[in-house]
Amino acid sequence: TRLRCRAVADGKVGWITLKSSTATQWSPVYHCLEETALSENLDAEVGAKIRNLEPGETIELLEGPREDPTTGALRLKGRAATDKAVGWASLSTKDGNQLLECVTPEPN
Repeated sequence: TRLRCRAVADGKVGWITLKSSTATQWSPVYHCLEETALSENLDAEVGAKIRNLEPGETIELLEGPREDPTTGALRLKGRAATDKAVGWASLSTKDGNQLLECVTPEPN
């Protein structure tokens, strides 16, 4: 099976051959693994902090992931399930520790 897709890293569009070893299922829901800030702006150093996402919380993807222009970190704009707060959150720390994890959908 061939799929047309867009790369997160550079936004380029192309085709991939779908194999279990080359692609994983995706959903627009992310699970918070470590406390991380939810902020107003894609650039984490510019926008004010709205609040912290707590471990175990879920956030629905609204936009992104996109690269933070200052730090280069991948960030997503999402809506927190608990209070519907909307903002930008980093997927991982500068050291590479994962903060948000995509929740894979249940198989049909």
